[in-house]
Amino acid sequence: MWPKISKFAKSNSLLLTILLIASLLRFIGLSHPQAYIFDEVYHAFTAREYLRGNIDAWEWWTTPPKDVAYEWTHPPVAKYGMVTGMLLFGENSFGWRVGSAAFGVGSILGLYYLVLSLTKNKNLALISAFLVSIEGLHIAQSRIAMNDIYMLCFFIWSLYLAVKSRWKSAAILYGLALASKWSALYGIIPLIFIYLHANKLSLRSVLLAFRLLLITIAVYILTFAPFILAGHTWAQWWELHRQMWYYHTHLVATHGYQSTPLEWLFDVRPVWYFVKYQEGSIMNIYALGNPAILWLGLVALVLQLKKVVTYPYSILYTLYFILFLPWFFSPRIMFFYHYLPSATFLCVILAAWLTKLPSRIQISLLVCCSASLLLVSPLLYGFAMPTQFWDTLFGLIPSWK
Repeated sequence: MWPKISKFAKSNSLLLTILLIASLLRFIGLSHPQAYIFDEVYHAFTAREYLRGNIDAWEWWTTPPKDVAYEWTHPPVAKYGMVTGMLLFGENSFGWRVGSAAFGVGSILGLYYLVLSLTKNKNLALISAFLVSIEGLHIAQSRIAMNDIYMLCFFIWSLYLAVKSRWKSAAILYGLALASKWSALYGIIPLIFIYLHANKLSLRSVLLAFRLLLITIAVYILTFAPFILAGHTWAQWWELHRQMWYYHTHLVATHGYQSTPLEWLFDVRPVWYFVKYQEGSIMNIYALGNPAILWLGLVALVLQLKKVVTYPYSILYTLYFILFLPWFFSPRIMFFYHYLPSATFLCVILAAWLTKLPSRIQISLLVCCSASLLLVSPLLYGFAMPTQFWDTLFGLIPSWK
């Protein structure tokens, strides 16, 4: 066993280094701040109530305590991850966030294998993984107890297994992605694309696809087992879904940090997660992208557009656009973190462009992306910075304030 591990480590030293960097960026200082931030007042609070066996946490008609709310508007799998973290590390901020950090790193590993399987280009897969490891929005969502990173991780691994023609496993993981967040539903389009690329259209392939769909649906339903075991009826399960659908299609609330899909493209309106004022300094945490990666990614997207008709670029572009364009038609308020899946696949498109450049330019641009993360790190990690720093930064980029 150990010789195999040693051999794997030697042949994958760069991948392991990237995963180490990704882990450090996501786990160090994860417990800061020790109180709920942003939507943790919904997700993490509800996960704690699950852990305590509080049946009210499942019910849309119950009244929550002051300053928090029961999170029933999304399926439960991500909250199960938070419960697991708290079982292992206690009911504290590290406990309810550790699952997000672990799934964040897991999504990077899955992306590496997905890109390697699609392109057979190890260098491209490594650069893709590195770019995602230093992408600000991915870091932000890996350090907060919300459901986005869970959905992304399950979906990426589902894609990888589909590319490897392990269809049943892909269907199971896609069911878990849907049971983390409904926006994974758009991901069925690239999965169908991969399926049709690997299977000729025939009665047999149609029947197999139908069976895979049933597996996904069954997995989704099974994730609500605690809801049923807590004493609820299937009629209440159906009504819960009707309430979820109504909430997302009729939400008319506004928010000071809401944004539009066009704003996501240019990283101009982050989401303010946390603030703490101290004498002479301020701590801020934002869901903010790495500007160099997202801006260069748009350049790469446009310059390689002619390749969209060739495989696997057709898959990569489908992944980027199908997880982004539907938000233009969303009736509810939106936030920058909804761009997370597309931003992740934009990193792959950027990596594909970088691999075609001379090594000197490639390295320079990767250094630029790393420096960009360093510059925005106070906004991602809640570092205490002098008031003058924030005045200068927001003076240069007012839309970030």
